[in-house]
Amino acid sequence: GTGWREDMMGAVVLGKPENGSLRWVGCAGSGFQLKQLQDLYEELKEIRTEQSPFPPGTKVPNLMSWVRPILAVEVKYYDITKTGQLIWPIFQGVMEDLPNDEEFEI
Repeated sequence: GTGWREDMMGAVVLGKPENGSLRWVGCAGSGFQLKQLQDLYEELKEIRTEQSPFPPGTKVPNLMSWVRPILAVEVKYYDITKTGQLIWPIFQGVMEDLPNDEEFEI
C-alpha cells in the first residue's frame, strides 16, 4: 500500500471462478475499517505465494505480492464493464464460507 497503508496492503485483487480457472474482475481498495484491514493483512501474509492465481497472460495491475485464492470476499460495486470488470468495487468483508463456483454472483 501507500500513504497511511504503506505497511499494509493497498487493495484486494478480485477474481471470479470461471471454467475451472480464475478470471480477474478488479481490485477493491476502499471500504476497509482499520482493524479489519489489519486483521485481513495478517491473514493474507500466511497464504502468500510467488505465483499469480490467474491464467498466464492475464493483465492485472502491478502488485507487490500474491496469495493463494482460498478466501472469498463480498464487495459492492457501481456497475460492470462489457468485459466483466467491476466498476468502483468497495470491500464489504470476508465471507465466512467459501461459495462454490455456481454461488459466485457478479
